[in-house]
Amino acid sequence: MLKRGIRKGAIGIVLLLGLQIASWGQLVRTWDGEGGDSSWSNAVNWHPNGLPAPTDTILLNNALIPHSYHVQLPTGTMGATIAALMIAPENPFTITLEIPSTNTASPALQLMAPDTCMRIKQGGVIINRSTAATGNPIVLTGIGRIENGGKYLHQTLRGNAHWVARLSWDKQNAHGMVEFDVPGNGGYIVSISGRQFGTLILSSSLAGRKTYSGSGSSKLIIWGELRIQSNSTLNFTLNNQIELYNDVHIEGKWIHAPSVTDLLGKRILFKGEHARLSVKGEMQWGSRSNGIRLENGLLQLATSLRLGHDSCAMEILDATHLYLDTSKLTGPGMLITQANSFITLGDSIGISGDTLSGNIQTQKIQLSKSTGFAFIGTGRHHTGKGFPDAIGTLKNRILQGELLIDNKLSVRDTLLLLTGKVLVCDSAELTFLGNTLIDCDTCYVKGWFYRKSDRMVELGFPIGNDLLKLPLTLIKDVADTSIIGFNSISNHPISSSSVSYPLQSISEATRWKIHCADSDSTNKKSIVIPISMFSSPPSPLNTLARWDSTRNMWAHVASPNQMGKDSIRTIPFRNPSGVYALASFNVIALPERSVQLSSSASKEGCRLRWVSSTQLEVMHYTIEVSSQGGPFRRIDSLPSHGKSIMEKTLACHLFRATTLRVVAHLAHRDSVVSNTIQVKSNWSEVRPFPNPTSESLWIYLPESTYKSLLAIGIDGKQFELPYKQWGNEVQVDVHGLRSGTYRLLITRSGRLESIPFIKR
Repeated sequence: MLKRGIRKGAIGIVLLLGLQIASWGQLVRTWDGEGGDSSWSNAVNWHPNGLPAPTDTILLNNALIPHSYHVQLPTGTMGATIAALMIAPENPFTITLEIPSTNTASPALQLMAPDTCMRIKQGGVIINRSTAATGNPIVLTGIGRIENGGKYLHQTLRGNAHWVARLSWDKQNAHGMVEFDVPGNGGYIVSISGRQFGTLILSSSLAGRKTYSGSGSSKLIIWGELRIQSNSTLNFTLNNQIELYNDVHIEGKWIHAPSVTDLLGKRILFKGEHARLSVKGEMQWGSRSNGIRLENGLLQLATSLRLGHDSCAMEILDATHLYLDTSKLTGPGMLITQANSFITLGDSIGISGDTLSGNIQTQKIQLSKSTGFAFIGTGRHHTGKGFPDAIGTLKNRILQGELLIDNKLSVRDTLLLLTGKVLVCDSAELTFLGNTLIDCDTCYVKGWFYRKSDRMVELGFPIGNDLLKLPLTLIKDVADTSIIGFNSISNHPISSSSVSYPLQSISEATRWKIHCADSDSTNKKSIVIPISMFSSPPSPLNTLARWDSTRNMWAHVASPNQMGKDSIRTIPFRNPSGVYALASFNVIALPERSVQLSSSASKEGCRLRWVSSTQLEVMHYTIEVSSQGGPFRRIDSLPSHGKSIMEKTLACHLFRATTLRVVAHLAHRDSVVSNTIQVKSNWSEVRPFPNPTSESLWIYLPESTYKSLLAIGIDGKQFELPYKQWGNEVQVDVHGLRSGTYRLLITRSGRLESIPFIKR
């Protein structure tokens, strides 16, 4: 036959090189099953024929039998002694070696090789059903290895300490299995002190309920899963840590009951990258148990867990992650987190502050202020009344719903708005102190949202209302520590009909509340509003209004930006607190109380002409200018002399595109504002405006490339001037200069220009 022609030497090469097991014996003997049964004692079942000798290495594989098979050791008092054993099926076959219940020998199987004497690979199984009265059914001189997918099944009353001590494990073979399924209703002791296992399974399938116990003082390590099957109880009184690196499934009962009090910890340690704890049965805590500590990676609580006494804690160490989803952590114990730990919550209430609802219902909670929280699920979720007032990270991933902030909450590091909305209730506020904020087009905060930074930065505010997202950007030009809050509102009770000219209408949907929590006396902040996102083509809501509570009407804040396709508004503020809304212009003068402004060009410059209504009794007029959508500044004033038609010529050193308006000041501090007009200049000379000036000097530079801006006084001293630039328009800050006559020195395009100006 063909299989008879396979040379012994070839099998030995495969064994030594391909399967990597030491061949201590003189002969490699494999199974061919020619005897027609599963008996180890049938010499014809072996290749080469003959019973295995103490110097033989036994290989059970599929080289000669292309299917699964079963081998049974001798019955009665006869045992088998060999050098080494390897069970190595080809996938998907299984090969089982059994010590039958009719075998009473001690030992029934003895392996004599001094190095690796036993190796069970994937699909290989050893079943020990020995009924020996004493001793060890399996004796190993060297070490045994159970690789991923291999299994040892202990179905005997005989002890296990000898062969458990001989097993060698590592995390690469964490899914090599050892299962205890011991017959009878009596208890059984598992050797655990100082031991290691791959996947440990405790079962009671043979007869009734089974209680497995273990004790000692040295650490137990389980590299793979721990499974406690139904009708099984695990009662370990080990006075040391239990290290777990993979999943734990409890369908029966686990009693963690160290026998000695130790405040430093008799804990269950989770140290793997990702583990699940499923408690479908029961987990009990002895009075000396210190609970669970998560020391590495992520622990997913797949079912709810009760911490049974007040010194029993779930402790989450630095940079680890507890994933609760909708499972609950309950009981009189404590939840403890360290810096940079993370908790994912999926219940409708995160931390309720009581023991009746929410993900976390423990009676004691001790959280680090840098703990991160993620909220997942659907529908409306609450942080909960027991949620801390300061956390490290807030991550919202609620689908088709929103997260409600119940308390005043400060987020110190990171805010991630990945799905859904965050609603801040009326009595709460959300303050972000960190640097990392990520949001999407449909994710925003509704309610008071504050940001604080002590740097010169642009701070985004992804806020919105019930209808749409209305984000703003705060630009800080100095490194202050002020806190500014934004709240987008819709259907606000403030009237939309009370508007002052030149406003025509006020948006109901696009409104903001702004609150500056700290005093801010410097004009070093501005708010950027992206008008373009509200409609396409652009909406007539192209300016910004502010509610004037003293006059009970909406007042104009900024003119439309004249920068081509750009459709943002940049609004500088000294103190931005107030209510704002998008608004539209009234381009037609109101008949009873109006000032209509127009302009024309002349040799001297820009000629302004305005007509006031005969209903107005004007005390004096002021001319105001705005550039880049900024606030209007007063540049000139003149008495009315009782005239209804007035004219004024301004020098053409205005900017390339400037917005002008006239304000008629009436008796009793009342005023009427004209329509706004755009004035354009084609002049290319560099001219300062206004001149004289007290704070800022504006210049238009046809060429935007220049090296420096200096001022030189009449005494020859030079001063470098701070400035801001918007395209070709430059605002030079001169408020630090003393009053007097200066010349502005500009180096551009390889030449030096000197321009006189007066500082008031």
